[in-house]
Amino acid sequence: NHCLAVIEDINLNLVSIWSWGLNKFGQLGNGSTNSITSPNMIEYFLEYNNLRIIDICCGANFSLCHLSDY
Repeated sequence: NHCLAVIEDINLNLVSIWSWGLNKFGQLGNGSTNSITSPNMIEYFLEYNNLRIIDICCGANFSLCHLSDY
């Protein structure tokens, strides 16, 4: 009931993770439990722009991001 997406902006040299959907357990990673219907960037990951996103996945009540050093 929620989604994650990885977006790469080659003009800004930026890779970001976006989330939307139900958020009862905070699985959207936005610091709240309010559900949202349109994609929003998870700003937490902007602090770690030196890490590469390996994989992302969603379960019923969780989200997972696998990150690695370059």
